[in-house]
Amino acid sequence: MTDFSTIYKLTLVAVSCFVQVSSSSSRSSSSSCPPLECWFMKEKTGGGFRAQQQKSLLHIRTDENSPTDDSEPTASDVGADRVFFITDPAASLCHHALTPAKGSLEKPLCEMNPFQQQPSHLKWVAPLTGSGLSPPYLQADWLALTVKGRNKQLSVSTIMRAPTGTEEPKVILSVTTKTVQVQARLGESVVLDCGYWVDPSSPLSGSGFAVEWRYQFRGRGRLILAYDGKLDRLADVQDQDATMDFEALHKTGNASLILQEAKVRHSGMYICTTYLPYLQTQVAMELEIIGEREPWTFTLSHWSALDWTGLDWTGLDWTGLDWTGLDWTGLDWTSLDWTGLEGSGLDWTGLDWTAYLKTTNFFLIF
Repeated sequence: MTDFSTIYKLTLVAVSCFVQVSSSSSRSSSSSCPPLECWFMKEKTGGGFRAQQQKSLLHIRTDENSPTDDSEPTASDVGADRVFFITDPAASLCHHALTPAKGSLEKPLCEMNPFQQQPSHLKWVAPLTGSGLSPPYLQADWLALTVKGRNKQLSVSTIMRAPTGTEEPKVILSVTTKTVQVQARLGESVVLDCGYWVDPSSPLSGSGFAVEWRYQFRGRGRLILAYDGKLDRLADVQDQDATMDFEALHKTGNASLILQEAKVRHSGMYICTTYLPYLQTQVAMELEIIGEREPWTFTLSHWSALDWTGLDWTGLDWTGLDWTGLDWTGLDWTSLDWTGLEGSGLDWTGLDWTAYLKTTNFFLIF
């Protein structure tokens, strides 16, 4: 009977230990994420715009008090000072799109570099640093991290703070988008996804925020919308078709841009930037507007039927159009009747019908 009692007690102890270990292991695995390979961009000695790339490995966890899953072997070309242990409470860096797929050569694109915190003088951001005093909290090592997921599923940009001299940064601000590349039909409403998160334990979290949207196309850009979250003021709007859900912005950090009616001019790159006092980060996305009409064709035989007689082109301004990409191969201009066509003063330099033809689904067939 004594032997049975001893065996029973030992069994209970073993089961208890197993449960504790399993529970600990479960907590550990749930609070850690797959590591990320990243390029650390460091300015070369001598200043200027030269930079050198250094391979780095990022171990990520969602709880700074939990152990990090560092079982992943470190590559031989990754220096000990380029292995980072990042805490990301929002788990933005744990998305499956940031994990390389098995058997695939495609990997997430990752870059990290030192970040210099500074105030902004933009009128919708300046109120965040109105006191002009730099808080002691900023005295640390700050890093900027940008990761683009596989198949353009996700883009994440973060600002991280690490105690001086350590490789254990914590995400303070993150901005994400799940619409890295979007196609929308002419006339439809479009939502460009952008969300931000601020570490609630940071002193900067209760100091206000600002959001701006900018548009870029072929090297030219303009401000679309700017919002001062501290003063709850729409600081500037350049596009009357653009708006945001301001209630969701304050409640959940949903900074998505809403285009009420897609137009041809909306095609291009959009940049969503979130500001905190002395900090800022952004994500970019591409929008392409496509035509809603069925494609129609215009064959070479149709040109001979055109009557251009008496057509007066005087005063037409073709400036800025670009014919690049149009293939006129095989077109027989001798069949066209240009009698009476007045074309004096026309400047055909730089004409580009590519965007128009793409939007209207026009196809020229020879």
